[in-house]
Amino acid sequence: MIEVKAGTDPAGVLERYGAPKISFEEALRINPQVQTILIASCITPEENNQIENNPTMRNIKNIGSIS
Repeated sequence: MIEVKAGTDPAGVLERYGAPKISFEEALRINPQVQTILIASCITPEENNQIENNPTMRNIKNIGSIS
């Protein structure tokens, strides 16, 4: 499962983190072997802390670093 969230506004960080979190939790509930990939355009320090402590976020890509 791939979830793409875009936006650079720090105020939208909870939505950008929360929506994929819910999607990934559901996908993993159905199939624990699913590979989750979060592609984000901007990861704030707080969002990064949340992501690092969330086992549903298995692969994280920052679009600014994809070549």
